[in-house]
Amino acid sequence: MNPTPNYAALFDASPYPYLLVGLDWNIIGANKSYLNAVGRTLQDILGLPLFEAFPPNPQDPDSTNDDIVRASIQRAIDTGEPDTTPFIRYAVPHQTATGVVFQPLYWSTVHTPVFNNDGKLEFVVQNAIDVTALYTFDDSAKTAQLQEQPKATFPDYSQAQAHQALMRILKSERSHLLELFNQAPGFIAVMRGPNYVFELANEAYYQLLGRREIIGKPVFEAFPDVAGQGFEELLDGVYKTGKPFLGRGIKFQVQKVAGGPFTELYIDLLYQPFFAPDGVTVTGIFAQGQDVTDIHQANLALQEADRRKDVFLSMLAHELRNPLAPISAAVEILGLSSSNPVQVINTSQVIRRQVKHMTGLVDDLLDVSRVTSGLVVLDNIAVNVDAVIKDAMEQMRPNFDKRHQEHFVLHTNAATHVCGDHKRLVQVVANLLGNASKYTKEFGTISVEVQADDKTVEISVIDNGIGMEQAFIPHMFDLFSQGKRNSDRSEGGLGLGLSLVKNLVELHGGKVSAMSPGIGLGSRFTVSLPVLAAPVANSVAPAVDAPDADHAAMRILLVDDNVDAVESLAAIFDTLGHQVKIAHDALCALELAQTNDFDACVLDIGLPDIDGYELVRRLRTLPSTQHTFIVALSGYGQQRDRALANEAGFDHYVVKPAIATDILRLLRTRQG
Repeated sequence: MNPTPNYAALFDASPYPYLLVGLDWNIIGANKSYLNAVGRTLQDILGLPLFEAFPPNPQDPDSTNDDIVRASIQRAIDTGEPDTTPFIRYAVPHQTATGVVFQPLYWSTVHTPVFNNDGKLEFVVQNAIDVTALYTFDDSAKTAQLQEQPKATFPDYSQAQAHQALMRILKSERSHLLELFNQAPGFIAVMRGPNYVFELANEAYYQLLGRREIIGKPVFEAFPDVAGQGFEELLDGVYKTGKPFLGRGIKFQVQKVAGGPFTELYIDLLYQPFFAPDGVTVTGIFAQGQDVTDIHQANLALQEADRRKDVFLSMLAHELRNPLAPISAAVEILGLSSSNPVQVINTSQVIRRQVKHMTGLVDDLLDVSRVTSGLVVLDNIAVNVDAVIKDAMEQMRPNFDKRHQEHFVLHTNAATHVCGDHKRLVQVVANLLGNASKYTKEFGTISVEVQADDKTVEISVIDNGIGMEQAFIPHMFDLFSQGKRNSDRSEGGLGLGLSLVKNLVELHGGKVSAMSPGIGLGSRFTVSLPVLAAPVANSVAPAVDAPDADHAAMRILLVDDNVDAVESLAAIFDTLGHQVKIAHDALCALELAQTNDFDACVLDIGLPDIDGYELVRRLRTLPSTQHTFIVALSGYGQQRDRALANEAGFDHYVVKPAIATDILRLLRTRQG
């Protein structure tokens, strides 16, 4: 009969150090090799909690990585699998004549869970090999480096232990390097031999080209879809010459899914040769690079935006020169025929129309700036959609009549209400109608169609005009975008209207879309808005200016450093029977205010000495103008400028150019 194996004797005689830790974290055994390594007897540590037997150094907690050991044992318990910690720092306490001294040691450990015949976990075995002799340490920098030639003798353990520890450490370091390789943000691949067989590829490489089995395959067998795009020549050139290749923004196409569509990509790419020990023979190629597709597309978008900006500036110059030409001619006519009343009236109307056109251009620019900057505040009242369409159609009727265009509204439901700003919604529909009129020939047809359900109302503007190319539709609402127009078209505009429409509709919680069957087949623009949950019978209507009434003459102070502008305005006020004083700077205005009583003051903001904001503050301190109605007249039209004027003490804010009669109507509101 065979004798019963003496496993306890085998455990104790093993040259490898072992410590047994129970599930209560108490030490239940250790062999001689372990006890020799830590300089203890079994009686010293048996039955003690692990971290009481080997406590941390209170003077240097970093010298004892008990948290790493604790975590490794816990992982072994939780997973039921061995857990390796290739390299840890753990100082071991030793009793000396002068007291306890912590000896700095470095270990390579494996914690292995042990199960009984029923599969129940009983304890954990710690195999801890002292690797202090294998490393060179810099305690001040807290770094350690594996020696190229480890010490030949190891006083505390065998050559077998040293080999085991080294293999464990090298495996861990190799594993760490592979992890770094795989996590690199750029794509990396290693190809061997003249056929460029894949040896390694990281995660970024798979993300770039799609998941497929490539390791062990030649590159163009793994990626037949990339063949024929010039990469064969690049690889051959590097392999034959031993010179690296660097390319930027290389375009190619790949099927990321087998049999799927081709994806166009752009990459920065480096092919770097690596050599045999002779330093001459190329044995493979290291490929690395970066996917720059997003950067390439962003650059294209920037170039397109820059192109649209240049086109816009060209159009702006054209649109501003157009009205300036008749204004200049009208001025000459007035100088030559001032005695002809009919000629003067007709010429004045020309100037008025052209100034109105230029003002509209500037207003569009300011509107887009305010909306895109988030400075527009909506009234958010109950708005009748029918009233919006009626006002927009009325506003655009002169355009339709001028071009003899038929226009009508199709209603498919009862009146619908939305929550928003009546004026801004009229602006939305009017812009769409104006766009339709502009791109529809004379005697064409323009219609508005309204459809609604309990959640959404759709307002569609439909024309039978020149239509749109399909490629242009996605850019229809981009800033400065315009469809093609003839060079002789006089009402091209600045390409701001549709961008403004989009932003205003989105402020109302809606969306706008465009479609066209093609060139010459007309267009359809649709605005979708959320229906007001509880519509009211009488929504707030937009304010309508009351007609002018006869008023008494006013005493008015005009302050502006633009001599022509202020004297022209003063001449109009004087002609209408008002008493006007003029100042070209703030100090002169203050002198006039101290010696005169004024019913109203109209102040420019940009004055040469002190600005209009400071001027109005000083006027409010004078008894004569403390309660006078004071209006700001300025070329600045941003919401911030209006807020500053209100804070400074202005009663009202008017943006240049302003019609004299409109300013008078505003001043008369103070007369009652």
